[in-house]
Amino acid sequence: MDLQDVYLDWHPIDEGELATELIVDAQERISSFRANSPRISGFETSNFHAAARVLQGVKEQNLAPGIRFCELGCGFGVVTCLASMLGYEAYGIEIEQSLLEGGISLASDYNLGCHFVLGSYRPVNHINQAMNAKKSLASVHPKGGRRLRSTAYKESRLPAPKRRKAASRDGIDHKNEKGAEPTPDFSPFDFDLVYAYPWPAEIKFLEQQFSLRAKPDSLYVAYLGGGKFRLQRK
Repeated sequence: MDLQDVYLDWHPIDEGELATELIVDAQERISSFRANSPRISGFETSNFHAAARVLQGVKEQNLAPGIRFCELGCGFGVVTCLASMLGYEAYGIEIEQSLLEGGISLASDYNLGCHFVLGSYRPVNHINQAMNAKKSLASVHPKGGRRLRSTAYKESRLPAPKRRKAASRDGIDHKNEKGAEPTPDFSPFDFDLVYAYPWPAEIKFLEQQFSLRAKPDSLYVAYLGGGKFRLQRK
């Protein structure tokens, strides 16, 4: 199914004071992380101020068919947190654990209900690792605490969150639970609104994946660098 471009004039939209506060804080955390941690190849950040206005515009104009949001390759989870601020049921998926822990901390500090998934959004035949290995889901709740679930992870299909009695110190559960099975109808593209900052070589790939795997009427927002975004509907 071909994707249809969607027009949104996001420039005059106000991102809001709380979003600005979170973005400034997140940028400081990311700068500190980069200064004190080994370099992570491929870790680049979106234009958060512009992303906040785009998400606000999508919300105000009812461009997405629902409130389920997923950020692919979320890094520190800043856009995921911004989506949560706007009332979306916000998920972020990231393959680097150290980055994901930054997102969990950010969401917790701002009392946001976000869900973070440790894993890759690429199908198993597009990555050079065994995707049958366990991956984890960490949910940050507005009233504090985290709900964690470890599961088998196959072909980018992820589990629905489930309560646990205990959590590991880093906020991600690494103990695989026997009998845990992926939920068939839950994948990184099975959302009302999907956001990504693709590398140039990934632009067409992600459009194809969204076209193949997303549900009808859902919206894909791609940040293309600078102040450029592309919105497409399936």
